[in-house]
Amino acid sequence: MLFPLLMINDDNMKTVALGLLNFNGEHGSEYGPLMAAIAITMLVPFGIYLVFQEQIENGIAGGALKG
Repeated sequence: MLFPLLMINDDNMKTVALGLLNFNGEHGSEYGPLMAAIAITMLVPFGIYLVFQEQIENGIAGGALKG
């Protein structure tokens, strides 16, 4: 998180983590809206995992056996 924080100056190019950090600083310590923003941010990766769950688990199991 430190590298993008130091290197990215344009607000449109910042990462999601920096956006959440900025959201927290912008609204003080209001944890309700921050947790809502984090939950919304997690929906897309969780949805992708649910769609491709079997392929992901087969890939992890297959990679563990290649040793």
